Amino acid sequence: MSEGKVNIQSESQIKVDFTGVESKTRKPVIPEGNYPAKVVEAKAETSKAGNPMVVWTFELEGGDYTGARFWYNTVLLPQSLWNFRNTLEACGVEVAGSGAMDIPLDRLEGRQCAVAIVDGEYNGQKRSEINDVFSRNLLQSSEVKTETAVDTTNSIEL
Repeated sequence: MSEGKVNIQSESQIKVDFTGVESKTRKPVIPEGNYPAKVVEAKAETSKAGNPMVVWTFELEGGDYTGARFWYNTVLLPQSLWNFRNTLEACGVEVAGSGAMDIPLDRLEGRQCAVAIVDGEYNGQKRSEINDVFSRNLLQSSEVKTETAVDTTNSIEL
């Protein structure tokens, strides 16, 4: 059998080759709010429309939703670079006022920030999604969805 193929052997028996087939993990639905998070991964990709973008994976830290992961895309077009810049700054990266800047995406892993989670919908199903990424220093203790103290410093240098 080849990759991702099904062989019906009888009414009560099938053989399935799951090679190369990833499981689809359902994203958790959590209350809307602001949560402390960290960057798990940032990678450069091309969108379905052919535009360059960075796909971010954030993981929540502290409270009942520690470990929950959410994805966020920043498209790298001139009219939307403000969003990429804001996300970098939220993760403690100093962005030069002018000129080109090399950004090693792998060095963003582990950076701390905060994310605003809102209710969204995809294919008719409710889901939680990131609406904004901002500095963890802006979190107010009354709005943080966490029960434990979380370190708010960023010690990784680019």
